[in-house]
Amino acid sequence: MRLRRILALFTVAAILAGCAAGRQASAPPSQAPTPSAIPTVLILDGSGSMTEADAPGPRIDAAKAAAHGLIAALPDTTTIALQTYGTTTGSAPEDKPVGCRDVTTLLPLQRLDRAVMNTAIDGIAPSGYTPISFALRSAADQLPTDKTPQAIVLVSDGEDTCDTPPCDTAAQLKKSHPGLTISTVGFRVDGLAADQLRCIAETTGGVFIQADNADQLAARLLATQNIDEANNSLSSTGIGNVELGTTFADIRAKNPDFPEVAPTESVTVVWRDCDFMFANGTLISIAPHSGGRTIDGVTVGSPVSRATDLYGAPAEIQINDGSGTLTFTADQEAATAYKMTVEGYADAAGTISGTIKNIVLCKCAPRASANPTKPLGVTDDTIRSMTFPPGTCGNSTGGWNNTAPITVRNGEGEARTPSGEFGGASIRDARLVGWVDVSGDGTEDAVVSFVCFGSTFDMCCAGRSSMMEFVGVFDFSTPTSPRPVGDTIMPGSSPVRGEAYAEPRRIDQVRVDGPAIITDEKLIYPERGGSTADLGSSPDATVEVTHRFADGRWTSTERVVR
Repeated sequence: MRLRRILALFTVAAILAGCAAGRQASAPPSQAPTPSAIPTVLILDGSGSMTEADAPGPRIDAAKAAAHGLIAALPDTTTIALQTYGTTTGSAPEDKPVGCRDVTTLLPLQRLDRAVMNTAIDGIAPSGYTPISFALRSAADQLPTDKTPQAIVLVSDGEDTCDTPPCDTAAQLKKSHPGLTISTVGFRVDGLAADQLRCIAETTGGVFIQADNADQLAARLLATQNIDEANNSLSSTGIGNVELGTTFADIRAKNPDFPEVAPTESVTVVWRDCDFMFANGTLISIAPHSGGRTIDGVTVGSPVSRATDLYGAPAEIQINDGSGTLTFTADQEAATAYKMTVEGYADAAGTISGTIKNIVLCKCAPRASANPTKPLGVTDDTIRSMTFPPGTCGNSTGGWNNTAPITVRNGEGEARTPSGEFGGASIRDARLVGWVDVSGDGTEDAVVSFVCFGSTFDMCCAGRSSMMEFVGVFDFSTPTSPRPVGDTIMPGSSPVRGEAYAEPRRIDQVRVDGPAIITDEKLIYPERGGSTADLGSSPDATVEVTHRFADGRWTSTERVVR
């Protein structure tokens, strides 16, 4: 019976130490990357939005502090220029014609003078527009037009508010300056602003990094100085040009050597010394074999206090024999998190300590919204007339393999192939149980109960186990094509006469409790069990099973309640 098959690992020959080509040796724990000494123009956003006090404190203060940190780390031989924009005009509509040319070269390209550079940084006073394209062109004018390595590093909190799309400008500059890379640091950006900055970096071979607070901004500005290492470190959304939430096809379009895998399979792919886990064809986690390193320099051997400084308090903590698994939110909007294994975990008066031993980036952030919304128009009547996809009536533990979709009417229907042949299973009693925001995207998913059996209606049914109640969770973002979230939840078994004689159970009741789904289950044949010494309860006891969604799958814990 198949809803979910875990395939053998696809192994790609890789002698690299990280998850992307050209990886250099990992830096020591918690150390910043070794900065380069190539000619660099640093552009700091001086638009009016940089006065917002959510860094915490003004964004411009965080940007200045991060720039000071970069200047301190640069080699003495660095040649560097400093530019800003948006500092000489206001942001009123009448200011726009001038504001869209408001780019100031504070220091031309020259050998690094830290005192002069820091003084110039401190003098930036934000007020106006965001002419990113014009600033990039002005910066490139200071750099050679050849293949020698050269860089622009842009720190911005918003999208271009003027005319020419900055990604187009970046493409033009790459043609005229073949050795140029442009790295972008998006400070508290999302939507179009993030898309623009990402495109600039990808077009020129630089890195795009997002930061949400002052500590992250400082660490990630330093990360732009070693592009190879940055591309081989876990960012808040992926690694290199591979992002969580993308498909096999999306990844292969950018990385032709990525293994070709059927998009319908659930599989872990080994590629360049990392485990890439997919669920239903979508990337849900990245686990470097080296133990992992974040874009901020948090790695194996780092104190967990470094993670709390950068990412705040862990959203979830699981303790097991002196070690802990801590989940830190990486990107709230993308529902990504760093899941870190911490050795010697301790919590003294709210201060946690321990040493990080492993880091995995996953689509496993806790719920993003305290008040998630339901998709419009989805009711119990919708469920009683929906189409269940292939594989709904079974998984690796049992059930029936419906090889064709099952469209129900009044809550019941049979799997039928395009030629009209029976497709392996039927459904009856489909009903809406409740709602749960599984992905943490602020939109709830439907919890659906249904009964499956492995024959047509006219031949059904013989025996207590020939019809079984299952539970499925469905994303109704597209109302006409609901998408299953994880595998079908099926009843478990109890070790009535020992593990070798585990007895099947039936689901007696289903309910939703916050982010969890709870099933009350009982033995199908309690009279066959005799003594239930392994459970410490009678054969007709109820087993309460709590199902939670994590790392792209449903996991369960159970206890006997009566």
